[in-house]
Amino acid sequence: MILGIFEDEKVGNFYPLTYTRPVYELRTGLYTLRERVLSSLSAQECRLYMRAYLSKAYLAETRCKVNELPHDDILLVNGRLLFDARAAELVRRALKAAGDVAFLKDGDLVVAKLGPRSLEGILGPHTGWTVSKESLTSLKEVALTLEGSSVTLLEYPWQLIARNKELLKEDYIASGLKGELEGKVSLYGERRWISVGEGSRVEDFTVLDARRGPIVMGKGVEIQSGTRIEGPTYIGDGSVVVGGSLIRAGSNIGPGCRIGGEVKNSIVHGNSNKAHEGFLGEAYVGEWVNLGALTTNSDLKNTYGSVKMYVGGRKMDTGLKKLGCLIGDMAKTSIGTLIYTGKKIGVASHLYGVVAEDVASFVIYAKSVNGKVVELEVDEAIKIQRRTCKSRGRELRPEEEELIRTVYELTRAERKGVPQERFKLP
Repeated sequence: MILGIFEDEKVGNFYPLTYTRPVYELRTGLYTLRERVLSSLSAQECRLYMRAYLSKAYLAETRCKVNELPHDDILLVNGRLLFDARAAELVRRALKAAGDVAFLKDGDLVVAKLGPRSLEGILGPHTGWTVSKESLTSLKEVALTLEGSSVTLLEYPWQLIARNKELLKEDYIASGLKGELEGKVSLYGERRWISVGEGSRVEDFTVLDARRGPIVMGKGVEIQSGTRIEGPTYIGDGSVVVGGSLIRAGSNIGPGCRIGGEVKNSIVHGNSNKAHEGFLGEAYVGEWVNLGALTTNSDLKNTYGSVKMYVGGRKMDTGLKKLGCLIGDMAKTSIGTLIYTGKKIGVASHLYGVVAEDVASFVIYAKSVNGKVVELEVDEAIKIQRRTCKSRGRELRPEEEELIRTVYELTRAERKGVPQERFKLP
């Protein structure tokens, strides 16, 4: 059976995080949503379906076929599916069914087993390589449709943060990870909850508190002296935790990051920096982000009420008492930036001072400093990203530059009324 993972119309609920990546490349616990599917299902071949503009940049990073329709039957899995035992049971039911079958949840396609003709009706160039409610109308005419309401189909980005802490623990238990721990390290809890990857180094006088969950370090990780790490926490390959840091429960750090100050239950994608003092809590941070010294976000309202967040122009009650910010790829903050509870920061934007509202993509936001928000020109954003890549010993690829230009155009409506002028500090 060929396995296909797809996006649907609700990818927009996860902006700005999904402007630059398929929804199934978002992560929670030890894995991305895609990795959860691939690790659970055995397939002779995997195909990934994504918005067309993402495919060039993504092809350079995957061995899977991208946006290609097969000539044989395919097992389709929604990229928003949080794959677990219930999802696996749904897949088994689909594979046992005679003929084409699809499982829906609240009108959204979750899992389907389809032949080529049925597949072409819902997915292809004519749908922009995403599955829409409109295209599902044709599916109901050719396939048996059943309810799959028992599974978890993620609707909003804050669900990734809310589930992160428990999944870090569950994933570790299932993984069988282990590793040696040496040096003068203070360990609270059982040694079995600590996993240190090959080439990683934990300096003397580090405190590891694994009483509430595992502490997992990838390969080549450096933990500098004076750091306290509380489990459950994951620190990805090649990342550095700066001396004196407080890494609290639920911290989920991607590869190639530099992390300092205080971090709590936050997901950070690769090659991002928070190397100085400041607080990052209950947040989701994209790739190639740089948080300046003393940058701090709020994750709790003074009223202790549930946090509201705008999704697609609608104000949504998240149901969470604690929720920080969502920060898109390539965003930058200046020294002393303060971000209010539940705010979204767009792709490649630069922040100065106090941020009390959502920030569009490709802008320079400095309302509390000089009273202005101005547009960041796309050529300038590319120049900055090229420099950022060089700081990590790599070059910005042509397809990555093309992606930045495309996202700039896609987010133009966010910047309606934002002037194009030279940014100046007082």
